[in-house]
Formats: sequence, C-alpha cells, structure tokens
Amino acid sequence: MLIIVLLLVNIRKHLHAEARLVESENRFRSLSEDALAGIYIIQDSFFRYVNPKMAEIFGYRVEELVDKIAPRLLVLEEDWPLVRDNLQKRLTDEQHSIHYEFRGVRKDKEIVFIEVFGSRTVIQGKPAVIGTLLDITDRKRAEEEMQALNAELEQRVTEEVEKNLQKDRMLFHNARLAAMGELLSNIAHQWRQPLNSLALLIQGSLLECRQGELHRESLTACATKSMEKINYLSRIIDTFQSFFTPGGEREEFDPSVMVEKAVALVGTSYEQSGIALRVINHGTVPMSGFALEFSQVILNILNNAKDVLVERGTAEPVVSIECRCEDGRNVIKIRDNAGGIPQAILDKIFDPYFTTKFQSQGTGLGLYMSKMIIENIMGGKLFVHNIPEGAEFSIELPV
Repeated sequence: MLIIVLLLVNIRKHLHAEARLVESENRFRSLSEDALAGIYIIQDSFFRYVNPKMAEIFGYRVEELVDKIAPRLLVLEEDWPLVRDNLQKRLTDEQHSIHYEFRGVRKDKEIVFIEVFGSRTVIQGKPAVIGTLLDITDRKRAEEEMQALNAELEQRVTEEVEKNLQKDRMLFHNARLAAMGELLSNIAHQWRQPLNSLALLIQGSLLECRQGELHRESLTACATKSMEKINYLSRIIDTFQSFFTPGGEREEFDPSVMVEKAVALVGTSYEQSGIALRVINHGTVPMSGFALEFSQVILNILNNAKDVLVERGTAEPVVSIECRCEDGRNVIKIRDNAGGIPQAILDKIFDPYFTTKFQSQGTGLGLYMSKMIIENIMGGKLFVHNIPEGAEFSIELPV
C-alpha cells in the first residue's frame, strides 16, 4: 500500500513538473512568436527552434528551417569561420555569451547583415546555443552611404585645398614679380647718382684732354674718384645679391640685421623723396626662420609707407622702425606720420588684390603676401592700427 502511495505522489509531482514545463514552453513561445528580433536554438548543428521573425529575416518558413537546415547554409562562406568558432566557444562553455556581426544569405541569395547575441544553455542534458539576431542591413547600408559621402567630401575638400594652394602659389608668384619690379626701381635709385658722377668725371677728363690740360695729377685724381664710384656700385650689387639670395629653407638670422639691410636698399629712394628714415634698434634675438621672406615683408611695408607719404604730400614726412625683443618675441614696429589709414578700409588692407593705388601703381598683393609670410610661414603676427600721427605696422615673431 505504501509503495502505491509513493508511486502516486511521484506521478503527481512528475505531472505537475511537466505541466510547469509545458506552461513555461508556452510562455516562451508566446513571447518569441511576437518578438521583433529573430530567436533561435542551435543543437547538434541544426536549428531546433526558430521564431517567425528569424524565418522572415532569411526568407524561409519556420518549418523549412527547424531540424532541416544547418546554420552554415545561412552564413556567407567568407564569414562562416567566424560564426563556427563563436558557436564552438559557446557550446564548450569557453565563452558563455557573445556578441558579433556576420553576413547572412537569404533563401533568394540576397546578402543581409546580421547582429547576433547568443549564450550557452542545456536542453535535455545536451549543450545548445540560444540567442537573438537582428537584421542590420539598412543600418549597414546607411553607414556605407555615410562613409562614401564622407570620402566624397574629403575628396572635394582635398581638391579645394589644392585649388587654394595653386591660387596661393600664383599669388606668391605675382608678388615676387612685383617685388622684382620694386628691386629694379631701388637699384635704379641707388645707381643713378654714382653713374652721373662717373659720367661727369669722364667728360671732365675728355675736356681737359682736348684742351691739352690733362696732367698726371688730374688723371690720377679722376681715376681715384672713378674707382671710388665703381667700388660703391660694386658694394650696392653685393648688398642686393646677399639680400635677395634665393631662400626656401629655414636659417638662423637676426631680424634687426635684415631691417638694417632693407633700410640700406630703400635709403636713396627715401632720400630723393625727402622722407626721413629712422631706425631705433634695441636689439633682437637671432631666430630660425626665412630671412628672405622676412626681408620682403619689411620692404613691402617701407615702400607702402613711402608711397602714402608722397601721395598725401605730408609735411616733414618721417618713417621710423623700432626693433626689440620682449616676452620671448622679436617685435618690429614701423610707423609713419601720413595721417593714418581710413577706418573704412582698415580691416581690408590685408585682403588679396585690395589696393588704394591706381591700377598701374599697385597689385594689391604686397600686404596680403606679407601677412601670409609672417603668419602662415613664420608662425608670427602682422597687424596694423592707427596712432595719432599715422599708422603703425607691428610684426611679432616667436623666438
């Protein structure tokens, strides 16, 4: 009797457990059947369960997948090693849960991008993998389109940058041509007076010779004076040659020394225009940079100051240059007493092709290129502001 009772109790417990199991399976199926993500169970290399969403993602019916199709048939051949290794890691409990992406193959052979979340489980005493997957094809295509758009944008930016570089090269070329013109003008100013003196000496000697008054002493004096003029002309050539030696590479130079050379180049032109040119040199620190380009900036500003003073007919015109080193910077300030720059154009004078001169007198590139050289090439600052008597250009270069 006792045995029968125990059997009945066990049977009741078993039935109760089975009922709970069936209820649990029904709850699982109810949840998974309506899920928006694909749900699967893999055991013994086959799908033992898939929900409708899983079948829909791959273009099959549920009954076509369960116990009939191996996972490998739904994976792009190139991605199968990744999927196989991840399944193996979960089945052997080497990695309990995992998240990765792969490319799947639908029934109609269309490629889809799949995102997988899976973990290990045990069903009827045997290891299995249960997981969910999402079709992320639309997201991947959007990402690819975004990458293509970014690549196209980068290409356009690169092309625009190259166009701007070509434009800057052309501007530099035009500015160099303008600088060469100013150089020739300065050479003419420097040479005109000595050449006139030489002409007078030669003509005087010829006249004495014709009149029979040419003596050794006068010939020697003429030769001595002529050689002085020739040596002076030679020194001018040396100055211009050293000043305009082709650059392009960084070198050690002292800004105040280059300022002195620039002043020597324009000195005669300033003198003939009746403009006083003063240098207040407190000393600058030798620095690494581009001496030729820096010199061109000084010449550009000095030539502009001279032109403005002449154009406005300023009484007692003066240009002063102050050189000093302060707070780790070499500072050059160039001031004039031409009355200043009109407020309406003060912010435009560094723009390319902006000029207040007649078209035949200026290219509008000098100050623009000067700013490019100081700020873009040498990492400094070039700016201008009005002072009571005129304008002041400031150059600041990090030492």
